Amino acid sequence: MIRNDTKTISSDNRLTLADLSSEGTDTHDLILCLETATEVCSVAIGRAGRTLTIHEIDSGYVHASQLSVLVERCLADLRIALTEVAAVAVSSGPGSYTGLRVGISAAKGYCMALSIPLIGIDTLTCLAQGARATVPGVSSIRYIPMIDARRMEVYTAQYDENLSQIRAAEALILDENSFQDEINTGKQLVCTGNGAHKFAGIFHHSAVKFINKPCSASDLMVLAEERFREKNYSTARFFTPIYLKSPHITQPNKVL
Repeated sequence: MIRNDTKTISSDNRLTLADLSSEGTDTHDLILCLETATEVCSVAIGRAGRTLTIHEIDSGYVHASQLSVLVERCLADLRIALTEVAAVAVSSGPGSYTGLRVGISAAKGYCMALSIPLIGIDTLTCLAQGARATVPGVSSIRYIPMIDARRMEVYTAQYDENLSQIRAAEALILDENSFQDEINTGKQLVCTGNGAHKFAGIFHHSAVKFINKPCSASDLMVLAEERFREKNYSTARFFTPIYLKSPHITQPNKVL
């Protein structure tokens, strides 16, 4: 399924193409965002932290064949060329090994070919940003993004109400005692991401809220703008994904 959020999703964080024209947008500020860390392939272009156009496919791992198609659709929406983009932001992981390689390879290629900055932002922070946009932060809240890492394991981290990371990213095997310390100290947990359903299946508590919000380039956009203004760039040539774990590689049953 392909979604064009410019047409179908209303948000205070997005502008229409008419807004772009009327405010005389300086294309030197445009950021291309690529989100390929999970099963969602998402591409957006925006400025000032707001998404101008977004195209997403959430029907499976089709990143290798569809990422460039979505980039072209976003460019066509705004009637601009890729050379008019000021920077490229990409979700850096953890997540799908193949998805990350596709997105990061594309981002590096664009940046090196056009001599523009690369902005790498870890996927867990992007998910936490999406959760914070849905459930505004208070002092007792903890945003806990979870990315599926096979079986009952997830990639996760913890963020406070200001999106400051208070527990480093890790590969965690979930059980009924996970995050019990946080709950015992009065924290409200907001769990999100494609791994959150695993925890929802084994743990029920009034202090835990589950949000079904997938990875999206629109959440990446908000964080990318901050890095862009601060000139907090990554070095494209040496930029690599965050994996946390070694790839799961199986051996063939038969030797050909």
